[in-house]
Amino acid sequence: MARLTVSNHSDKAMDLAIEPWADVETMGPLGRALFEYDEPAYVEFVVVKDGEVAVHIYSENVKVSANDKEKHFQMPGGWTFIQES
Repeated sequence: MARLTVSNHSDKAMDLAIEPWADVETMGPLGRALFEYDEPAYVEFVVVKDGEVAVHIYSENVKVSANDKEKHFQMPGGWTFIQES
C-alpha cells in the first residue's frame, strides 16, 4: 500500500477533510494523520481558506489513522476516477 502522512506543525488545531468520503478529522497541535491506500490512485492535497486542509484520495481502499483511531473506506461499486496526466 502507498502512504501519505499529513502533520500539523502549527500551534492550533486544524480540520482535515477527507474526500470523497466527506469525513473530517480535527488534528490538534503536533497532530498527525496517516493515509494508506491501494494503487492505482489519484491523490490531491489542498490548502484552503483559514489554513484548512483537504486530502482527496481516489482509490479502491483507503485506511486513515488519526487521533488514536483507524477508519477504512472502500470506493463504492461503479465509481471510477480519471487520473490527470
